[in-house]
Amino acid sequence: MKRCPTCDAPYGDEDILCELDGDRLAESAGHVSVSPAAVSAPDLAFVLRDAPTMAPTSLCPSCHRPDTDDGEGYCASCGSSLVDQRMTVSILPPGTAFGGGIVTGARAVDDLNATTKDGAEVAIAMGDPGVVADEAAATHALTGHPAAPRLVEKGEDPRRGAFLVLTPTPRGAIGLVEAAPDLSLAVSLGFAREVLGITKALERAGLRWIPRQTDFHVADGRLILSRVRAAVLDGGRADACCPLAAFGRSLFPAPALGGPPALFRLLAGPGLDAPHESRDADVLRAALDAVEDELARPVEIAPHLAALCDRGIKREHNEDAVSVATGDASGELWTVLVVCDGVSSSTHAAQASAVASQTACDALAHFARSGDVASEAATRAMRQAIHAAHLAVCSAALDHGTKEPPGTTIVAGLVYGTRLTVGWVGDSRAYWLGANGAELLTRDHSWAQEMVARGDMSEEAAMQQPLAHALTRCLGPLEGGDTEAQFGSVQPDVRSVDLQGQGQGPGHVVLCSDGLWNYFPDASTVADLLASAGPAASCTAIARRLVVSALYRGGGDNVSVAVYRHPGAR
Repeated sequence: MKRCPTCDAPYGDEDILCELDGDRLAESAGHVSVSPAAVSAPDLAFVLRDAPTMAPTSLCPSCHRPDTDDGEGYCASCGSSLVDQRMTVSILPPGTAFGGGIVTGARAVDDLNATTKDGAEVAIAMGDPGVVADEAAATHALTGHPAAPRLVEKGEDPRRGAFLVLTPTPRGAIGLVEAAPDLSLAVSLGFAREVLGITKALERAGLRWIPRQTDFHVADGRLILSRVRAAVLDGGRADACCPLAAFGRSLFPAPALGGPPALFRLLAGPGLDAPHESRDADVLRAALDAVEDELARPVEIAPHLAALCDRGIKREHNEDAVSVATGDASGELWTVLVVCDGVSSSTHAAQASAVASQTACDALAHFARSGDVASEAATRAMRQAIHAAHLAVCSAALDHGTKEPPGTTIVAGLVYGTRLTVGWVGDSRAYWLGANGAELLTRDHSWAQEMVARGDMSEEAAMQQPLAHALTRCLGPLEGGDTEAQFGSVQPDVRSVDLQGQGQGPGHVVLCSDGLWNYFPDASTVADLLASAGPAASCTAIARRLVVSALYRGGGDNVSVAVYRHPGAR
């Protein structure tokens, strides 16, 4: 026997409307119950909540992280209510009369599209009465705000639960996720400010805002909200990180990867740095001000040179260091780049990297300024500079009197005219990224690379081993027991490259710590990142994209890069 999908009353083949509730009947209208996770929005004609006893789904509706229920119905990561994920849904056919209109379709389990009797389009939000009441209060609090929908009606159906009738999302609006790749960073920052303004307005009304990514749309260059989800606060301040993250995560990878690391941390939201600290909208506005100031001011050391060092996501301290210098000798431009990565298992790793990078940079810059770079072999100067850095690290260890000596990697580059000289100890790397290809210029002094060089393992297999990143060489007295005995023991590798012979076109030299290349180990992948910044990107923009891309992939280590742009054949 066929039954009405709304009230389960029996009906015959000739019936079009249910005699009990008056709803339109479908040809195959047996009652169907499904979990929200099993429903895809394009297949929904109408969605109804009808039982409050289903187990919660695995994803938080706000931050979309799995298995975050804190046991009390809230997300342990972002604090969002999970109550609206605890109900079963039923599917009904289009044409159902509801909320003063006729249902025409659905976007999600609680977002319906409908038309009124006079043909006007509306949106219907459904849910638990308490949740719907809070959303009505939030929508009312934003009356007149250009981004928010207007509340048309609030009601409760005895069979279908509470609902709101809202003005619809404008025609032509597209979801923020789809619109984001075409948004500029400046427009995105303006939208972020608008999100914080909405958060503050709701806070003044006693509400905290719990949006979903799907609530944000863009129409005619404006930010549009299809819904305003909220939960009542007891007079406390709202954590503005959650709304900003729900908005901001739609901006990855573009345009957010084009901003500085500080912007990444703002938009990626809570959960990056433990423990998460609740922050007021005004605090985040000030943080956005700082980001805009950083974007506006010229931060390049020179148009052809930039450097950036970040502690990453998982590390509490930054043990990397970067030093750069540039100038002119005998009518030719010279540039020095140095990246050091302190050995985290040693003591005073941050000091070791800082001392080594500055010492090597100063030595190479002195060699270039003296004019000797025009007549003497730079390979010898490179070895001397790295040796000086090693001695400086060993001296610092003696000053500390530590029984656990420090260590650091180093990779240094000296460019004079079209000649690049690279020297390194450890596993920090140098790349040439040119118009005709990309090349890794260094070979790691690591256990994995030793296994590959001896033919014992493939590179892929070696990198999967626990000792893959164990260093076989580093600066400082780390490798021996007697600090004084280590003086003079450093063995750098050095090579020179004719950049004009590397394709006779413009290109970039990139030096980096393993915090970057762990995620992008091949020269071609680093070249792809650089290319994604655009052909007109400054060295600073490239450095930011490289570092933030590593943060986006996990940021498991400190991340440091130095970028030099070579003009090509002259």
